[in-house]
Amino acid sequence: ANVVDAGPAAKPGSITVVDADRWTVDRKIALPGDSMVHPHNMWADRTLETIYQTQWFERRLTAIDRARGEPIGTTVVGQSPSHVITAPQTNRIFVALNGEEQVAEIDPRTLSITRELSMGTNSHPHGHWIGLFRGDPGKPFIVTPNFFSNDSTIYDLVDNEACKVKSGAAPIAIGVTPDGGKYYVADFL
Repeated sequence: ANVVDAGPAAKPGSITVVDADRWTVDRKIALPGDSMVHPHNMWADRTLETIYQTQWFERRLTAIDRARGEPIGTTVVGQSPSHVITAPQTNRIFVALNGEEQVAEIDPRTLSITRELSMGTNSHPHGHWIGLFRGDPGKPFIVTPNFFSNDSTIYDLVDNEACKVKSGAAPIAIGVTPDGGKYYVADFL
């Protein structure tokens, strides 16, 4: 059965805020009007004022005021949004759509999709990362682990060009070195 059709109450979730100094739970953030269907991954904007929360068993991304723990807005981004990251230079939001073959680029002011970036056939990207090309530090790229195609995609965000690199079985997450010269793929299997 398609979980999205099961309705928001099928997999409700919340966010746990932990005090890192004392290692204690500071508070829980639950959005009753939203339900946060299986909150999977979150990321902060560059000012650390807004938290973006994906809802993996839904099609939505929710923006939350970090200090108040209240929703700013929710937007439909695509099927099974797994991970979210923001571009340090522009604060633009990038959401990997694990139920599709793309990453959605979202304007942080309007929460509207500005571009849909194809990661290739049967890719189903998951835990992506953003970096800057080593030879051109002003040129950003996204790297996605493509779970079903057993490879990763390097997507040039300026030239809108992509290439695939074979990895291992069921790649699930990516990490990029700070200089943009290398990236690592965690393979689930």
